[in-house]
Amino acid sequence: MATASPPVATVGLVVRGLSALDGRPVAVHVRDGVITAVDRIASLPTDAADCFVSPGLIDNQVNGYAGVSFTTGSGPLTVAGVLTATRALWSVGVTSYLPTL
Repeated sequence: MATASPPVATVGLVVRGLSALDGRPVAVHVRDGVITAVDRIASLPTDAADCFVSPGLIDNQVNGYAGVSFTTGSGPLTVAGVLTATRALWSVGVTSYLPTL
């Protein structure tokens, strides 16, 4: 006899900031890692007054980042190095990149 699985928890998040398109305040609703809505709002909380909301950036030529070189100049490239560079790029808004090897 099979037992019922517990319900899957859904995680909701609202990110508020200025739209990179026109500088007006928006609220981005995210559920389970998926954007579900983008709404115009009247104003921003003071802790979000200088935050911008925009699509992620794509860099089509990255020779290296965060002290990690994708070329042969600084030693062998490792998985740990790629993860370090990737996480650092994510932290500045680059969501995808093409490493130059």
